Amino acid sequence: MTMRILLLIALVASPMFAQVAQPLPPRPLPGGPLGLRPVETPPVAPIEPNAEAGPTLLPANLDDGYFVESEVALVFPTLQNQLPAKALLRVPQVGLDTTYSAGFEVGYRLFDAQGSFTVGYHFLNADGTGDVNLNAIGYSVRTRAALNVLDLDYGSTPYEFAPRYTIAYRVGARFAHLFFDSRGTADRDTPPNHIGNVLQGFGSGAHGRLDLERRIALVSGLSLFGRVEGAAMVGTMRQRFRQVGQGITSTLSDDETRTMPVLAGQVGLNYTPPSIPRLKISAGYTYEEWFKTGSLGLNAGGTIAGSQGNLRWHGPFLRGQLDF
Repeated sequence: MTMRILLLIALVASPMFAQVAQPLPPRPLPGGPLGLRPVETPPVAPIEPNAEAGPTLLPANLDDGYFVESEVALVFPTLQNQLPAKALLRVPQVGLDTTYSAGFEVGYRLFDAQGSFTVGYHFLNADGTGDVNLNAIGYSVRTRAALNVLDLDYGSTPYEFAPRYTIAYRVGARFAHLFFDSRGTADRDTPPNHIGNVLQGFGSGAHGRLDLERRIALVSGLSLFGRVEGAAMVGTMRQRFRQVGQGITSTLSDDETRTMPVLAGQVGLNYTPPSIPRLKISAGYTYEEWFKTGSLGLNAGGTIAGSQGNLRWHGPFLRGQLDF
């Protein structure tokens, strides 16, 4: 009897223990009926090309092929003829009028960013007229200056050395022809009197250029740029002073081989229209000076006096470059 009661209790209690032994269902989590939160991927901000990259050559639109460039500038030239204060032979001179300087170049860009070769030419023609009083004699004076320059260069591919900053260089040879003169004719009420200074010569030498550019992120295709250019030329300069009048004729001439330094610079803006990526338009201000172009004079004792003729000009410019 006792055994039967124990078996009956065991049969009744076993389903209860089975329910207790089963694992509990997972606790629901906030975020949906399945307890899962959707994972949101934050948007990735667009990165400007090369904005954070290390130094690199610009791929851009610099495919191999030809390109042409043309430039024109409105310039204010100055011809400075420095003679010692005690020089005997002096020539009257007037300032040069505002004129223009122009140039163009043709180049070929090598494949695989290997640089480029260019042939460039630029020129300047300027003159001025006026009245000058020299040694109590009035002269009607005309002063002229002319310059023709040919450059043969190799240029590097633009190199981005910092975010939005690029640098490029050119090295090569320069050939130039330089001419200036100043001639004066005395007033009618004085004896015939003519005086003049003529200098011309050819020179050649090394030429180099460095271009620095910074892209402006706010305007697509716009950038600031600066350029420094220099040359050291060696050539023969033929200079002649001549004075006729008042019963005397004075002539002094010399052929001298000399070195002429040249320094030039530009600052301004570049713009490449997004719809025309092979066109670049530049505008800004230019400066160029040729040093020690002349060195001839005459002291009161008849000895040669050192002089220095400098030709310089500056003014606004506009330039366009087209790649093919």
